[in-house]
Amino acid sequence: MIIVLLVVLAIAMYLAWAYLHELAHLHAARKIVGVKYHRIVPWPHWHLGRFYWARVHYDYDRWPTAREQAWISFAPRYANLLAVVLFPLASFLPGWWFWTWSIAWGAGLVDLWSGSTGISKVHDLRRTAHGWGVSPWVLRIGGFILIAVSVVTWAGIRWGS
Repeated sequence: MIIVLLVVLAIAMYLAWAYLHELAHLHAARKIVGVKYHRIVPWPHWHLGRFYWARVHYDYDRWPTAREQAWISFAPRYANLLAVVLFPLASFLPGWWFWTWSIAWGAGLVDLWSGSTGISKVHDLRRTAHGWGVSPWVLRIGGFILIAVSVVTWAGIRWGS
């Protein structure tokens, strides 16, 4: 029964982080260039022949510059950085609380992982790299290092000597 509850929690956290991710894009777009209309789809789906894990659609008040688009694309990373810091704290919690905290903030690490791949030309990572004038590998490696440090710290505190 506990396993079923943890799986349900993991699915709920996926949806919550997907929604938070898209909401971060929307918030940044509103602040930077303004938004006339928006629609968030926080679950996996196909749109115009492409698969999306989640997606936000918005109509800008004005079209962003490459640098502004970079900040809009980078916006979800702030919540991911919070997950990097808070995930290891689960190691101080007992039993059920340990697993709940680990899944809740671990989902943020999963979001950072998927955000650090940057395979597609329209991926957040590529848009950010283009707007900032850096190699996508700088952002990619940075994301993977943050994840590794968080997970190693989590495991070291929990099971280290």
